[in-house]
Amino acid sequence: MSDTDSSKDNGEVDAVKLKMLVRKRGTIKSRITKFKEFLTPYEQINKEELTTKNISDINLRLTKVNELFQEFESVQTRIESNDSESNLDKRLKERFEIENQFYSVISSAEEIVSSREKRVESPRRLSIGSSSNHHCAGHSGQLRLPTIKLPTFDGNYTKWLEFRDTFDSLINGNETIPDISKFHYLRSSLEGGAAVTIKSIDFTADNYQVAWDLLCNRYNNKNVLINNHLKSFFTLDSLNKESHKSLRFIVDHVSKNLRALNTLGERTDMWDTLIIYIVVQKLDNVTSIKWEEYKATLAESPSLEDFYQFLRNRADVLETVQGGSAKSAQPNNNHIKNDKFNHTKYGKFNYNKEHSQGVGGSSHAGSGVRR
Repeated sequence: MSDTDSSKDNGEVDAVKLKMLVRKRGTIKSRITKFKEFLTPYEQINKEELTTKNISDINLRLTKVNELFQEFESVQTRIESNDSESNLDKRLKERFEIENQFYSVISSAEEIVSSREKRVESPRRLSIGSSSNHHCAGHSGQLRLPTIKLPTFDGNYTKWLEFRDTFDSLINGNETIPDISKFHYLRSSLEGGAAVTIKSIDFTADNYQVAWDLLCNRYNNKNVLINNHLKSFFTLDSLNKESHKSLRFIVDHVSKNLRALNTLGERTDMWDTLIIYIVVQKLDNVTSIKWEEYKATLAESPSLEDFYQFLRNRADVLETVQGGSAKSAQPNNNHIKNDKFNHTKYGKFNYNKEHSQGVGGSSHAGSGVRR
């Protein structure tokens, strides 16, 4: 067999293989269309009519659709690699269009599931609130608790414990939320470096626990967490000028990081003198002097709570004084109007009167000269 014949045979084999792959992709597209048709009635009915069985049906199919998405990615990649370079733009355009179909039906399904979850969760929260507020609420059916916004996490170690515990309570602890929805909530809550941590994990229900464990393994590093919370004390910005907002921020910042260190097993109850010394170095000169004066009135060495109380009292004083100064600095419109009125009406009159008297004086002087 000649090289030409061999090349021809290989070309025919590639063409057959490509044709089979395109056909397989067509089957995938048909299944997406069928899933979209399955969702249409649920999108059109009132969300309150959705039953638990409806949501279970959608979730089962949604899991299959996510698996189908992975299959499409594999088939499409093989199509692009087996086709000629001249058709690459065409194949990439096809990929983009079909991916958009996947994104559209998946987001529609998740929205339907989410609307049902919110409706189921709302009465449960309502019953909890009603039992304790029955007498003051009156009509308990009208009680609406505020929606709790999910926290976000960008990879900052000092925010990890708060994010982990909140997400665990709101999402992981709620057994009514399917894993695929939990995965969606997790991805939407992560930013920056934290989002990159789970970016490579396929978006499927089975992979949710894998993603959560990976995130925990990345940021549940006790030594790194302790170092970052300690660092927060030393990197606290110095105050150039006394301010009630800055003093309150210091109290919140220090107490929050100490609580986190306690959670991590550090015995911070004996750190009062050290923490006070570090923070005092960050205060402005006036507040530092006031603290030394206040400390001299104490019978014993000040505790951290004494320091907190001093900063809170100082902030209250500054807020009162600065608030009053701001009000007094505002212009009095009536005063401005009166000044303007006197200037335009009486000021002109006084000027003419003085001017006429000056002219008169000059004429008298002139008369005296003539005499």
